[in-house]
Amino acid sequence: MDKKIILFGAGDEGKKAISFFGNDLIECFIDNNKNKNGTMYCGKPVFNFEELTKIAHNYRIIISSRIYSQEIAKQLNSAGIYNYSHFKKSRNLFDTNDLIINRYKTNCERTEIEWIEVNESTRAWIDANIFVEKVADNIPLFGFVELETINRCNGSCSFCPANKNVDIRKEMFMSFDLFENIINQLSDLNYTGYFALSSNNEPFLDERIIDFAKYANEKLTQAHICMYTNGTLLSVKKFKEIISYLNELIIDNYNNNLSLIEPCKKIKEYIENNNPELSQKVTICIRKQNEILNSRGGLAVNRKNIQVINKAKCSVPYHKMTIRPDGKVSLCCSDTYGKFTLGDLKNESLVDVWYGNEYTKIRTALQKGRGAIDYCKNCDHYGFH
Repeated sequence: MDKKIILFGAGDEGKKAISFFGNDLIECFIDNNKNKNGTMYCGKPVFNFEELTKIAHNYRIIISSRIYSQEIAKQLNSAGIYNYSHFKKSRNLFDTNDLIINRYKTNCERTEIEWIEVNESTRAWIDANIFVEKVADNIPLFGFVELETINRCNGSCSFCPANKNVDIRKEMFMSFDLFENIINQLSDLNYTGYFALSSNNEPFLDERIIDFAKYANEKLTQAHICMYTNGTLLSVKKFKEIISYLNELIIDNYNNNLSLIEPCKKIKEYIENNNPELSQKVTICIRKQNEILNSRGGLAVNRKNIQVINKAKCSVPYHKMTIRPDGKVSLCCSDTYGKFTLGDLKNESLVDVWYGNEYTKIRTALQKGRGAIDYCKNCDHYGFH
């Protein structure tokens, strides 16, 4: 019999979680809001965090708060409670039906020092270590493939080494023949994982991107086809053409005044007035161009002070493949300039690259910790979040 569940967060996400898991499996709620303590929510009692520390080991703990999820994770880690997970009821990378997400409303913006503190306390590196230890002797097939059809971006975000002001890559476009070959291999594998038509680039700089999405949609019927874009080149016409070929579209709306750029305004209006159900597969994220994020192997332009947990392994080489326009496979998504090449899909199959010598060398080295690879020792991204 499944262990009963304690939901941490008596709000809208908690309501969704109790509906998803069923009333009988939920024991109670925990919430940091003192006004909720001692009340009932969705027919279940709400207790404070102190009560959880007494009984946590007897239950599955599920964080059912989207806004405060990282703060709650830090709180649990500080109390030595690690038997928790995050509520996620769909395959979407952004598990929300909200069309617009503005994380700045919750004061999520961090200085570099605050990023380091959160990074050290977060459970991400613990999750990565557990995952790596579990699969190290029996490597599963990749579950996330991200691919660039063009290696260019028109953005100038200060956290990104691919921004148009500092990018050192030679411009490349992927041939349609190579793209078809990669998609056909995934189709032959009955691939059911994530397939992202973007990486360190702006996909709509490639005028063929809708045709690429259409072909992927036709062949990868069981995969989750997704895309990140900054939205600057996305007209309503292009949006209507491509959205039927995607399972998820994430538009990073970069504006330091936290307002919608014009293309995003028009897409928002189109969805709200014509197809409100599209909010289930489209997320517009309000973001700033000067955010402090992970170090990207030391390449992040606005990161100077980098502190890495050397004992932390990395889950990325065990579940994710990043493909450049020339068919070369990079070390990971943080290997923006393709310093490492783990295979060449013009000459090798996806499976042969994934289980080949170069990937094996990387995985073996990372078993000792990220200090074993020069690039990884400057990276504070651990793969799982």
